[in-house]
Amino acid sequence: MAYRTLLGVLHLKKRAKPLMAETWLQHPSSSWTIRFHRDPDSWRQYPWYFIDRGRAIHGEPPSTKTRDHLSRPAAVNLWKDLRKEGWKKVEPQW
Repeated sequence: MAYRTLLGVLHLKKRAKPLMAETWLQHPSSSWTIRFHRDPDSWRQYPWYFIDRGRAIHGEPPSTKTRDHLSRPAAVNLWKDLRKEGWKKVEPQW
């Protein structure tokens, strides 16, 4: 019986944290926008995210200025910091 219990414990898997979906934040007093999206080539256990910064200009192609590549914890921390600074969630801009 102890063997079965031990075997049962060994086969239990921790539930993986849900991956952050694509999300967009916009500066409250300008049109600067940041897009957070998962790098599809990163491993599920160690996801990395692209952080694209730019702004959409009506009637013109979007102006993407920079792209960073961050680990999930770093991307989540950046997202939280920006939200504390007043950045708002918005619909996709480009």
